[in-house]
Amino acid sequence: DQFITPVPPFLDQFYQFPQIIQSSLMAMPSSERRSPRRSSDGEPRRRRSSEEPRRSRGSRESRENGGRRRRGSGEPRKEDRGGRRSHSAPPTSGTRSCLRVKSQTQSLQKRGLTGEGRKSNVGFACLEVREYPMVLGDNPSVMEGPPITIDWAHDPTTQFVLDVNTFERMRGRRRTAIELVMPKEVRERWLLNTGTSRKEIAQAVRQCRKEKHLRMVSCHNQHMDGVSESLESATSGIKKLFVFKKSAYDKSLSAAAAAEQTVGARSA
Repeated sequence: DQFITPVPPFLDQFYQFPQIIQSSLMAMPSSERRSPRRSSDGEPRRRRSSEEPRRSRGSRESRENGGRRRRGSGEPRKEDRGGRRSHSAPPTSGTRSCLRVKSQTQSLQKRGLTGEGRKSNVGFACLEVREYPMVLGDNPSVMEGPPITIDWAHDPTTQFVLDVNTFERMRGRRRTAIELVMPKEVRERWLLNTGTSRKEIAQAVRQCRKEKHLRMVSCHNQHMDGVSESLESATSGIKKLFVFKKSAYDKSLSAAAAAEQTVGARSA
């Protein structure tokens, strides 16, 4: 009375699959059967286990050739640290290389092609001292008052030449940055002594303030540079379009006037 579950047909075929394969192999002719791989000695090769290390092609060739690898003429190929094979240069007999160094590293370590090290110091024999007059400048970086600068032309009567050692003995202590700051009263007095009028000084001060304000605006609107460039390009494109239309209209009017003159001349 035991209940037996019937086996589905597809499972029955699945269980019989190995027997079907074996019977088909037995029915296959012996010429079509795949023979096991054999070595050069005629013996079947055995499978390599997972623990056995893999042999390289070179070791197999060396074993078959009696421990010697057959290569062409020349030196054997070598491998560098990166794993890439490189051919060594053939031996030279009596030839001289045109290169001064043997490798790129040595060429980078050399300071020059001549092999001599460059001098690390600069020397001066004498110094020529010139005197340039003070004039009104246009630098907006001044804090207050008129900016000053030196003129391009110098006075040749006041220039003189000194030896370096003499100049080093004569010059005094170098002033600090705070001591080099010149008050606006001193600058105005120097400019007035050189012949600059007060009107020119006031005009330079106003222009300096305007340039300083424009610099401040540009600094604050720096993040809007892309938008301003787009607006400028669009404005220039619209202007070019209107100018092109106007020039084309003028050309059409001139052509019509020339045609009327030609017709009037023919009728006369």
